[in-house]
Amino acid sequence: MTLYLDSAAMPLLQICSLNKSFGDRQVLRDFNCSIMAGEIVSFAGPSGHGKTTLLRIIMSLQEPDSGKLRWCGHPRISAVFQEDRLCANLSALANCLLVVSDEERRSSVSETLKQLGLASHEQQPVGELSGGQQRRVALARALVSDYDLLILDEPFKGLDPETKDDVIAYTKANVANKTVILVTHDKLEAKAMDARIIELTESSS
Repeated sequence: MTLYLDSAAMPLLQICSLNKSFGDRQVLRDFNCSIMAGEIVSFAGPSGHGKTTLLRIIMSLQEPDSGKLRWCGHPRISAVFQEDRLCANLSALANCLLVVSDEERRSSVSETLKQLGLASHEQQPVGELSGGQQRRVALARALVSDYDLLILDEPFKGLDPETKDDVIAYTKANVANKTVILVTHDKLEAKAMDARIIELTESSS
């Protein structure tokens, strides 16, 4: 169940007693947390412990078995999924422009791609790019969108260490005053983003 509330004193999102099972395997058990507007939160933990399932529930892509989401207002959501979800025949620039309608913001897309090390690839079809380059295009697309809540599911996977450090630094600098939910199995990534870490274990509560 999703409830929308209007109160400046409320967290942006309250997750209340969330439960989710797949067959006889329960991945979320009575899970509770609150996320304040403007903070970065990381759901961390090993693969298969409900992190992506939790994100899908937050984005209304999956229904919980029970529990509630209480939202303050109707935040606009931008996301990087585990899959890049790019249009392979379109260029890196064209993929990013798909989510940008404001002309002023359109002018910033090339700069975002440049800062993510993709200046020489912005006109190249993304199907011709490496996995790490495609990942950066997916991140660029999410960052240039007009959002209140940014959801990042393993956004830095496939990046070499030096590139990852640069991309994390750029991402952190560009989410100021925005709410971010980060999923990662690597706590060092969460710490580099100055995220509040919420550890998910099997049947998290």
